Amino acid sequence: MVDLDPKLGRRAALEAGLRDAIRAGRLRPGARLPSSRILAAELGVSRGTISTAYTQLVSEGFLVSSRGGGSRVADLATGGAEPKNIGPRSEKEASALRWDFRPGEPDLTSFPRSEWQNALREILRTSPASFLGYQDPQGVPELRSAVADHLRRSRNLAVDTENIVICAGFRQGLDLICRVLRDAGTRTVALEDPGLADHHRVAGASLNVVSLPVDALGADTQQLWTSSAQAVVLTPSHQFPLGVRLHPDRRAEAFAWARRTDGLIIEDDYDGEFLYDGGPLGAMQGEDPDRVAYIGSVSKTLAPGIRLGWLVLPPHLISPVCEAKYLSDAASGSFDQNVLASMLRSGAFATHLRKRRVAYRQRRDHMVGMVAERVPGATIRGIAAGLHAVIELPAGVQAGWLQRSAARRGLGIGNLDSYRIAGERADDAVVLAYGRPPSHSFARGIAEFVDLVPG
Repeated sequence: MVDLDPKLGRRAALEAGLRDAIRAGRLRPGARLPSSRILAAELGVSRGTISTAYTQLVSEGFLVSSRGGGSRVADLATGGAEPKNIGPRSEKEASALRWDFRPGEPDLTSFPRSEWQNALREILRTSPASFLGYQDPQGVPELRSAVADHLRRSRNLAVDTENIVICAGFRQGLDLICRVLRDAGTRTVALEDPGLADHHRVAGASLNVVSLPVDALGADTQQLWTSSAQAVVLTPSHQFPLGVRLHPDRRAEAFAWARRTDGLIIEDDYDGEFLYDGGPLGAMQGEDPDRVAYIGSVSKTLAPGIRLGWLVLPPHLISPVCEAKYLSDAASGSFDQNVLASMLRSGAFATHLRKRRVAYRQRRDHMVGMVAERVPGATIRGIAAGLHAVIELPAGVQAGWLQRSAARRGLGIGNLDSYRIAGERADDAVVLAYGRPPSHSFARGIAEFVDLVPG
Protein backbone atom coordinates (compact mmCIF):
# COMPACT_ATOMS: atom_id res chain seq x y z
CA MET A 1 0.00 0.00 0.00
CA VAL A 2 2.78 2.44 0.92
CA ASP A 3 6.57 2.57 0.93
CA LEU A 4 8.05 2.84 4.43
CA ASP A 5 11.34 4.65 4.95
CA PRO A 6 13.52 2.36 7.13
CA LYS A 7 15.45 5.39 8.43
CA LEU A 8 12.34 6.68 10.22
CA GLY A 9 10.54 5.26 13.23
CA ARG A 10 7.62 2.99 12.41
CA ARG A 11 4.86 5.51 13.08
CA ALA A 12 6.71 8.39 11.37
CA ALA A 13 7.49 6.14 8.39
CA LEU A 14 3.83 5.09 8.08
CA GLU A 15 2.64 8.70 8.24
CA ALA A 16 5.18 9.80 5.62
CA GLY A 17 4.40 6.84 3.38
CA LEU A 18 0.66 7.50 3.49
CA ARG A 19 1.14 11.22 2.77
CA ASP A 20 3.33 10.42 -0.25
CA ALA A 21 0.89 7.80 -1.55
CA ILE A 22 -2.05 10.21 -1.26
CA ARG A 23 -0.20 13.11 -2.89
CA ALA A 24 1.03 10.88 -5.71
CA GLY A 25 -2.45 9.47 -6.31
CA ARG A 26 -1.53 5.88 -5.45
CA LEU A 27 -4.24 6.10 -2.80
CA ARG A 28 -7.30 7.57 -4.49
CA PRO A 29 -9.89 9.85 -2.80
CA GLY A 30 -12.46 7.74 -1.00
CA ALA A 31 -10.22 4.68 -0.74
CA ARG A 32 -10.80 2.87 2.54
CA LEU A 33 -7.70 2.08 4.58
CA PRO A 34 -7.26 -1.23 6.42
CA SER A 35 -8.41 -1.30 10.03
CA SER A 36 -5.78 -0.68 12.69
CA ARG A 37 -5.98 -4.34 13.68
CA ILE A 38 -5.35 -5.65 10.16
CA LEU A 39 -2.59 -3.18 9.28
CA ALA A 40 -0.87 -3.69 12.64
CA ALA A 41 -0.74 -7.42 11.97
CA GLU A 42 0.61 -6.89 8.45
CA LEU A 43 3.37 -4.51 9.59
CA GLY A 44 4.15 -6.19 12.89
CA VAL A 45 3.46 -3.11 15.01
CA SER A 46 0.97 -2.26 17.75
CA ARG A 47 -2.56 -1.13 16.95
CA GLY A 48 -1.77 2.04 18.92
CA THR A 49 0.96 2.92 16.40
CA ILE A 50 -1.49 2.57 13.50
CA SER A 51 -4.27 4.46 15.31
CA THR A 52 -1.94 7.33 16.20
CA ALA A 53 -0.70 7.59 12.60
CA TYR A 54 -4.28 7.61 11.27
CA THR A 55 -5.24 10.23 13.86
CA GLN A 56 -2.39 12.49 12.83
CA LEU A 57 -3.33 12.27 9.13
CA VAL A 58 -6.98 12.99 9.96
CA SER A 59 -5.87 16.12 11.83
CA GLU A 60 -3.79 17.17 8.78
CA GLY A 61 -6.71 16.58 6.40
CA PHE A 62 -5.26 13.67 4.39
CA LEU A 63 -7.79 11.21 5.83
CA VAL A 64 -11.39 11.41 6.98
CA SER A 65 -12.89 9.15 9.62
CA SER A 66 -16.44 8.32 10.66
CA ARG A 67 -17.97 6.07 13.27
CA GLY A 68 -18.41 2.62 11.78
CA GLY A 69 -16.92 3.74 8.47
CA GLY A 70 -13.24 3.45 9.25
CA SER A 71 -10.64 5.78 7.73
CA ARG A 72 -10.75 6.88 4.10
CA VAL A 73 -8.61 9.07 1.88
CA ALA A 74 -9.90 12.65 1.78
CA ASP A 75 -10.76 14.32 -1.51
CA LEU A 76 -8.12 17.04 -1.43
CA ALA A 77 -9.10 18.52 -4.75
CA THR A 78 -12.82 19.12 -4.26
CA GLY A 79 -15.09 18.22 -1.44
CA GLY A 80 -12.85 16.91 1.28
CA ALA A 81 -10.66 18.46 3.91
CA GLU A 82 -7.52 20.26 2.84
CA PRO A 83 -4.28 19.14 4.46
CA LYS A 84 -2.82 21.46 7.02
CA ASN A 85 0.66 22.64 6.18
CA ILE A 86 3.16 21.26 8.61
CA GLY A 87 6.81 21.91 9.24
CA PRO A 88 8.54 24.79 7.46
CA ARG A 89 5.57 25.45 5.17
CA SER A 90 3.37 26.70 7.99
CA GLU A 91 5.13 30.08 8.08
CA LYS A 92 4.59 30.54 4.34
CA GLU A 93 0.92 29.64 4.73
CA ALA A 94 0.44 32.09 7.59
CA SER A 95 2.03 34.91 5.58
CA ALA A 96 -0.58 34.39 2.84
CA LEU A 97 -3.45 35.07 5.28
CA ARG A 98 -4.61 38.62 5.91
CA TRP A 99 -6.60 37.60 8.99
CA ASP A 100 -5.47 34.51 10.88
CA PHE A 101 -8.09 33.19 13.32
CA ARG A 102 -6.71 29.64 13.49
CA PRO A 103 -6.15 28.36 17.03
CA GLY A 104 -2.65 27.97 18.37
CA GLU A 105 -1.14 31.35 19.14
CA PRO A 106 -2.00 34.57 21.00
CA ASP A 107 -1.61 38.04 19.50
CA LEU A 108 2.17 38.02 19.01
CA THR A 109 2.26 41.79 18.51
CA SER A 110 1.21 42.15 22.16
CA PHE A 111 4.45 40.64 23.46
CA PRO A 112 5.90 42.99 26.13
CA ARG A 113 9.13 43.75 24.29
CA SER A 114 10.22 46.66 26.46
CA GLU A 115 9.70 44.77 29.72
CA TRP A 116 11.49 41.70 28.38
CA GLN A 117 14.35 43.83 27.05
CA ASN A 118 14.74 45.70 30.34
CA ALA A 119 14.83 42.48 32.33
CA LEU A 120 17.31 40.89 29.92
CA ARG A 121 19.56 43.93 30.06
CA GLU A 122 19.60 43.79 33.86
CA ILE A 123 20.31 40.04 33.85
CA LEU A 124 23.20 40.53 31.44
CA ARG A 125 24.60 43.34 33.56
CA THR A 126 24.43 41.60 36.92
CA SER A 127 24.66 37.86 36.31
CA PRO A 128 27.89 35.95 37.01
CA ALA A 129 29.81 34.12 34.30
CA SER A 130 28.45 30.84 35.65
CA PHE A 131 25.09 31.68 34.05
CA LEU A 132 26.75 30.87 30.73
CA GLY A 133 27.60 27.33 31.84
CA TYR A 134 25.51 24.17 32.05
CA GLN A 135 22.52 24.53 34.34
CA ASP A 136 20.41 22.25 36.52
CA PRO A 137 18.05 20.21 34.29
CA GLN A 138 15.29 20.94 36.79
CA GLY A 139 15.55 24.67 36.04
CA VAL A 140 17.19 27.65 37.70
CA PRO A 141 16.01 28.06 41.32
CA GLU A 142 14.99 31.70 40.76
CA LEU A 143 12.45 30.77 38.11
CA ARG A 144 11.12 27.73 39.96
CA SER A 145 10.56 29.86 43.05
CA ALA A 146 8.84 32.63 41.08
CA VAL A 147 6.63 30.16 39.20
CA ALA A 148 5.65 28.44 42.46
CA ASP A 149 4.57 31.76 43.97
CA HIS A 150 2.61 32.67 40.86
CA LEU A 151 0.81 29.32 40.64
CA ARG A 152 -0.15 29.32 44.30
CA ARG A 153 -1.74 32.77 43.90
CA SER A 154 -3.33 32.47 40.48
CA ARG A 155 -4.21 28.77 40.07
CA ASN A 156 -4.43 27.47 43.67
CA LEU A 157 -1.74 24.84 43.18
CA ALA A 158 -0.10 22.85 45.96
CA VAL A 159 3.43 23.63 44.83
CA ASP A 160 6.89 24.50 46.03
CA THR A 161 10.24 24.98 44.33
CA GLU A 162 11.23 21.32 44.61
CA ASN A 163 8.34 19.78 42.67
CA ILE A 164 8.70 22.08 39.64
CA VAL A 165 10.67 21.14 36.52
CA ILE A 166 11.23 23.81 33.87
CA CYS A 167 10.77 22.59 30.30
CA ALA A 168 10.65 23.90 26.75
CA GLY A 169 6.89 24.38 26.60
CA PHE A 170 3.93 22.01 26.73
CA ARG A 171 5.06 19.58 24.04
CA GLN A 172 8.33 18.78 25.72
CA GLY A 173 6.63 18.57 29.11
CA LEU A 174 4.09 16.01 27.90
CA ASP A 175 6.78 14.08 26.05
CA LEU A 176 8.98 13.86 29.16
CA ILE A 177 6.10 12.60 31.30
CA CYS A 178 4.98 10.03 28.72
CA ARG A 179 8.51 8.68 28.28
CA VAL A 180 8.93 8.31 32.02
CA LEU A 181 5.55 6.57 32.30
CA ARG A 182 6.45 4.19 29.47
CA ASP A 183 9.75 3.28 31.13
CA ALA A 184 7.86 2.61 34.38
CA GLY A 185 5.46 0.18 32.67
CA THR A 186 2.53 2.35 31.59
CA ARG A 187 1.24 1.33 28.18
CA THR A 188 -1.89 3.38 27.45
CA VAL A 189 -3.03 6.98 27.89
CA ALA A 190 -6.55 8.36 27.38
CA LEU A 191 -6.90 11.61 25.42
CA GLU A 192 -9.90 13.89 24.98
CA ASP A 193 -11.94 13.60 21.77
CA PRO A 194 -12.25 16.13 20.26
CA GLY A 195 -8.91 17.39 21.39
CA LEU A 196 -5.52 18.75 20.46
CA ALA A 197 -3.67 16.90 17.72
CA ASP A 198 -0.47 17.66 19.64
CA HIS A 199 -1.72 15.52 22.53
CA HIS A 200 -2.04 12.55 20.18
CA ARG A 201 1.15 13.23 18.30
CA VAL A 202 3.32 13.63 21.41
CA ALA A 203 1.74 11.05 23.70
CA GLY A 204 1.40 8.56 20.85
CA ALA A 205 5.17 8.57 20.32
CA SER A 206 5.58 6.72 23.64
CA LEU A 207 2.21 5.22 24.58
CA ASN A 208 -0.85 3.63 23.05
CA VAL A 209 -3.74 6.07 22.84
CA VAL A 210 -7.45 5.60 23.54
CA SER A 211 -10.08 8.28 23.04
CA LEU A 212 -12.15 9.81 25.84
CA PRO A 213 -15.33 11.43 24.48
CA VAL A 214 -16.13 15.04 25.41
CA ASP A 215 -19.62 16.52 25.67
CA ALA A 216 -21.22 19.57 27.31
CA LEU A 217 -19.99 18.42 30.74
CA GLY A 218 -16.39 17.93 29.61
CA ALA A 219 -14.49 14.67 29.24
CA ASP A 220 -16.57 11.61 30.10
CA THR A 221 -14.27 10.39 32.86
CA GLN A 222 -16.69 7.58 33.78
CA GLN A 223 -15.34 5.77 30.72
CA LEU A 224 -11.86 5.62 32.26
CA TRP A 225 -13.04 2.68 34.38
CA THR A 226 -13.68 0.47 31.36
CA SER A 227 -10.71 1.66 29.31
CA SER A 228 -7.19 0.24 29.32
CA ALA A 229 -5.76 3.66 30.23
CA GLN A 230 -3.29 4.06 33.07
CA ALA A 231 -3.00 7.81 32.53
CA VAL A 232 -5.26 10.52 31.12
CA VAL A 233 -4.63 14.00 29.69
CA LEU A 234 -7.35 16.52 30.57
CA THR A 235 -7.96 20.22 29.84
CA PRO A 236 -10.39 20.75 32.76
CA SER A 237 -10.45 24.55 33.01
CA HIS A 238 -11.33 25.23 29.36
CA GLN A 239 -11.48 22.12 27.21
CA PHE A 240 -9.91 22.42 23.82
CA PRO A 241 -11.60 22.89 21.45
CA LEU A 242 -15.17 22.80 22.88
CA GLY A 243 -14.38 25.34 25.62
CA VAL A 244 -16.38 23.63 28.39
CA ARG A 245 -15.34 23.24 32.01
CA LEU A 246 -14.99 19.75 33.41
CA HIS A 247 -18.09 19.21 35.53
CA PRO A 248 -17.38 18.76 39.27
CA ASP A 249 -18.86 15.25 39.21
CA ARG A 250 -16.52 14.28 36.41
CA ARG A 251 -13.54 15.84 38.17
CA ALA A 252 -14.43 13.72 41.20
CA GLU A 253 -14.75 10.64 38.96
CA ALA A 254 -11.27 11.24 37.53
CA PHE A 255 -9.80 11.51 41.01
CA ALA A 256 -11.59 8.35 42.15
CA TRP A 257 -10.28 6.44 39.12
CA ALA A 258 -6.70 7.68 39.68
CA ARG A 259 -6.74 6.72 43.37
CA ARG A 260 -8.33 3.33 42.86
CA THR A 261 -6.19 2.26 39.89
CA ASP A 262 -2.94 4.09 40.73
CA GLY A 263 -3.48 6.15 37.57
CA LEU A 264 -2.08 9.57 36.70
CA ILE A 265 -4.01 12.68 35.65
CA ILE A 266 -1.98 14.95 33.35
CA GLU A 267 -3.52 18.43 33.55
CA ASP A 268 -2.95 20.72 30.57
CA ASP A 269 -3.73 24.23 31.83
CA TYR A 270 -3.07 25.80 28.44
CA ASP A 271 -5.09 29.01 28.90
CA GLY A 272 -6.19 28.92 32.53
CA GLU A 273 -4.95 32.51 33.01
CA PHE A 274 -7.75 33.91 30.83
CA LEU A 275 -11.05 33.66 32.69
CA TYR A 276 -13.83 36.15 31.88
CA ASP A 277 -17.10 34.77 33.24
CA GLY A 278 -18.03 32.67 36.26
CA GLY A 279 -16.15 32.10 39.46
CA PRO A 280 -12.48 31.11 39.56
CA LEU A 281 -11.77 27.45 38.98
CA GLY A 282 -8.64 26.13 40.67
CA ALA A 283 -6.42 23.59 38.99
CA MET A 284 -7.03 19.90 39.65
CA GLN A 285 -3.48 19.57 40.95
CA GLY A 286 -4.40 21.59 44.03
CA GLU A 287 -6.92 18.92 45.03
CA ASP A 288 -4.60 15.91 44.83
CA PRO A 289 -0.94 16.72 44.07
CA ASP A 290 0.05 13.05 44.36
CA ARG A 291 -2.23 12.05 41.48
CA VAL A 292 -1.90 15.02 39.11
CA ALA A 293 0.99 16.14 36.93
CA TYR A 294 0.34 19.75 35.94
CA ILE A 295 1.67 21.38 32.75
CA GLY A 296 1.72 25.14 32.12
CA SER A 297 3.65 27.46 29.82
CA VAL A 298 3.96 31.03 28.55
CA SER A 299 2.87 30.09 25.03
CA LYS A 300 -0.52 31.82 25.40
CA THR A 301 0.39 34.47 27.99
CA LEU A 302 3.57 35.70 26.27
CA ALA A 303 4.52 33.83 23.08
CA PRO A 304 5.24 30.22 22.03
CA GLY A 305 8.63 31.26 20.68
CA ILE A 306 9.92 31.80 24.22
CA ARG A 307 9.86 27.99 24.66
CA LEU A 308 9.43 27.97 28.41
CA GLY A 309 6.97 25.97 30.47
CA TRP A 310 6.78 24.12 33.76
CA LEU A 311 5.78 20.79 35.18
CA VAL A 312 4.42 20.47 38.71
CA LEU A 313 4.96 16.83 39.53
CA PRO A 314 4.10 14.23 42.15
CA PRO A 315 7.21 13.35 44.19
CA HIS A 316 7.82 10.00 42.51
CA LEU A 317 8.08 11.60 39.04
CA ILE A 318 10.50 14.44 39.83
CA SER A 319 13.79 12.55 39.62
CA PRO A 320 13.01 10.47 36.49
CA VAL A 321 11.59 13.50 34.66
CA CYS A 322 14.72 15.52 35.51
CA GLU A 323 16.83 12.67 34.11
CA ALA A 324 14.70 12.59 30.95
CA LYS A 325 15.07 16.36 30.61
CA TYR A 326 18.83 16.06 30.93
CA LEU A 327 18.95 13.39 28.23
CA SER A 328 16.68 15.49 26.00
CA ASP A 329 18.47 18.85 25.97
CA ALA A 330 20.48 19.13 29.23
CA ALA A 331 18.51 22.17 30.43
CA SER A 332 16.44 25.13 29.23
CA GLY A 333 18.30 28.35 28.45
CA SER A 334 19.45 30.09 31.63
CA PHE A 335 19.04 33.68 30.41
CA ASP A 336 15.43 33.26 29.29
CA GLN A 337 14.65 31.49 32.56
CA ASN A 338 16.09 34.35 34.59
CA VAL A 339 14.36 36.99 32.48
CA LEU A 340 10.99 35.33 33.09
CA ALA A 341 11.80 35.01 36.79
CA SER A 342 12.58 38.73 36.92
CA MET A 343 9.27 39.62 35.22
CA LEU A 344 7.35 37.41 37.63
CA ARG A 345 9.04 38.90 40.69
CA SER A 346 8.77 42.52 39.54
CA GLY A 347 5.06 42.34 38.71
CA ALA A 348 5.66 43.03 35.01
CA PHE A 349 4.19 39.64 34.07
CA ALA A 350 1.07 40.21 36.21
CA THR A 351 0.60 43.66 34.67
CA HIS A 352 0.89 42.22 31.17
CA LEU A 353 -1.68 39.52 32.03
CA ARG A 354 -4.18 42.05 33.35
CA LYS A 355 -3.90 44.09 30.14
CA ARG A 356 -4.31 41.04 27.94
CA ARG A 357 -7.37 39.80 29.85
CA VAL A 358 -9.07 43.14 29.27
CA ALA A 359 -8.09 43.23 25.60
CA TYR A 360 -9.12 39.64 24.88
CA ARG A 361 -12.42 40.03 26.69
CA GLN A 362 -13.19 43.11 24.60
CA ARG A 363 -12.40 41.15 21.46
CA ARG A 364 -14.64 38.30 22.58
CA ASP A 365 -17.53 40.67 23.26
CA HIS A 366 -17.07 42.36 19.85
CA MET A 367 -17.07 38.98 18.09
CA VAL A 368 -20.18 37.81 19.97
CA GLY A 369 -22.02 41.02 19.09
CA MET A 370 -21.10 40.85 15.41
CA VAL A 371 -22.11 37.20 15.04
CA ALA A 372 -25.40 37.73 16.90
CA GLU A 373 -26.25 40.72 14.70
CA ARG A 374 -25.14 39.45 11.31
CA VAL A 375 -25.48 35.66 11.59
CA PRO A 376 -28.48 35.10 13.89
CA GLY A 377 -28.67 31.43 12.95
CA ALA A 378 -25.26 30.72 14.49
CA THR A 379 -24.58 29.70 18.09
CA ILE A 380 -21.37 30.59 19.94
CA ARG A 381 -20.01 28.27 22.63
CA GLY A 382 -17.01 27.98 24.89
CA ILE A 383 -16.43 31.69 25.53
CA ALA A 384 -16.27 31.91 29.32
CA ALA A 385 -12.49 31.69 29.14
CA GLY A 386 -9.57 31.33 26.77
CA LEU A 387 -8.71 32.79 23.38
CA HIS A 388 -11.04 30.93 21.03
CA ALA A 389 -14.71 30.17 20.45
CA VAL A 390 -16.70 27.40 18.76
CA ILE A 391 -19.28 28.74 16.32
CA GLU A 392 -22.05 26.33 15.38
CA LEU A 393 -23.12 27.35 11.88
CA PRO A 394 -26.65 27.97 10.60
CA ALA A 395 -28.46 24.94 9.23
CA GLY A 396 -27.16 23.92 5.82
CA VAL A 397 -23.80 25.72 6.08
CA GLN A 398 -20.91 23.27 5.90
CA ALA A 399 -17.79 24.02 7.91
CA GLY A 400 -15.48 22.54 5.27
CA TRP A 401 -16.95 24.77 2.57
CA LEU A 402 -16.73 27.81 4.83
CA GLN A 403 -13.10 27.09 5.73
CA ARG A 404 -12.10 26.81 2.06
CA SER A 405 -14.07 29.90 1.09
CA ALA A 406 -12.50 31.86 3.92
CA ALA A 407 -8.99 30.79 2.88
CA ARG A 408 -9.61 32.09 -0.63
CA ARG A 409 -10.34 35.49 0.90
CA GLY A 410 -7.22 35.42 3.06
CA LEU A 411 -9.08 34.43 6.24
CA GLY A 412 -7.81 31.52 8.32
CA ILE A 413 -10.28 29.65 10.56
CA GLY A 414 -10.37 26.22 12.20
CA ASN A 415 -12.79 23.39 11.45
CA LEU A 416 -14.12 21.64 14.56
CA ASP A 417 -14.10 18.31 12.75
CA SER A 418 -10.31 18.47 12.36
CA TYR A 419 -10.01 18.00 16.14
CA ARG A 420 -12.22 14.91 16.26
CA ILE A 421 -10.47 11.58 16.56
CA ALA A 422 -13.02 8.78 16.74
CA GLY A 423 -16.20 10.85 16.96
CA GLU A 424 -18.54 11.28 14.03
CA ARG A 425 -17.86 14.22 11.72
CA ALA A 426 -20.69 16.75 11.64
CA ASP A 427 -19.21 19.48 9.36
CA ASP A 428 -21.30 22.08 11.17
CA ALA A 429 -18.96 24.17 13.37
CA VAL A 430 -15.79 26.24 13.10
CA VAL A 431 -13.24 27.32 15.68
CA LEU A 432 -12.36 31.02 15.74
CA ALA A 433 -9.27 32.10 17.69
CA TYR A 434 -10.24 35.71 18.37
CA GLY A 435 -7.10 36.18 20.46
CA ARG A 436 -4.68 35.60 17.58
CA PRO A 437 -4.91 38.50 15.08
CA PRO A 438 -3.13 41.80 15.78
CA SER A 439 -5.34 44.49 17.29
CA HIS A 440 -5.24 46.66 14.17
CA SER A 441 -6.76 43.95 11.95
CA PHE A 442 -9.04 42.12 14.38
CA ALA A 443 -12.30 44.06 13.78
CA ARG A 444 -11.93 43.95 10.00
CA GLY A 445 -11.23 40.22 10.16
CA ILE A 446 -14.39 39.56 12.17
CA ALA A 447 -16.39 41.66 9.69
CA GLU A 448 -15.00 39.58 6.82
CA PHE A 449 -15.95 36.38 8.63
CA VAL A 450 -19.57 37.31 9.33
CA ASP A 451 -19.99 38.62 5.77
CA LEU A 452 -18.92 35.23 4.50
CA VAL A 453 -21.34 33.12 6.56
CA PRO A 454 -24.82 32.72 5.06
CA GLY A 455 -27.34 33.85 7.69
